[in-house]
Amino acid sequence: MLEIEEFFRALKGNDQNLLKELDRIREESKLDKLYLIFMDQSDIAWGSRRGEEEVDYQELAAKLLKFVETHTGLNYHTESTRFSVFGYAIDEVDYVLQKELIPYIESHEGKLEILSIEEEKGIVEVSLNGSCSGCPSSLITMKMGIQKTLVGLLPWVKEVKSADDPNEPDFGIPQVLEDAKKEAGKEEGAQ
Repeated sequence: MLEIEEFFRALKGNDQNLLKELDRIREESKLDKLYLIFMDQSDIAWGSRRGEEEVDYQELAAKLLKFVETHTGLNYHTESTRFSVFGYAIDEVDYVLQKELIPYIESHEGKLEILSIEEEKGIVEVSLNGSCSGCPSSLITMKMGIQKTLVGLLPWVKEVKSADDPNEPDFGIPQVLEDAKKEAGKEEGAQ
């Protein structure tokens, strides 16, 4: 049996045995893609893209539950757990942002909005509003928070773009330089 973190890393990495087993489930379910997005004690989320044929998502969920239980011993059949299989990029992005980032952004009176998704190119475009709008830290939130999280959890995401063109933080340096020039001018005038 694997611990949650080991199982998650194995599926995100290159554990060939687990990946072969997951690929068998993908083929049996007639999917083009199947991947793990997130996993903890009470929540597990999968991403999928269907092929030409209809997919029985209840059957797929049962196979994935058995797969997880076989390798981790965890039971996701209880009311206190959440088991999700997403079939659309927008649902995956929304899930990850709600799970990982939006509560933090909202705690700072900010708002994060998904504007567009170009799955084929791996691009997600978002907008930071509220107190995040114009905040010097918004660039850091965009690159180290939003982009790093989405790229790390969703295998098809390559880049997150901001519709707002966040400003590079200047940490007040232009004002400090301006004040220093004025002060230097006063000292020269006094001499």
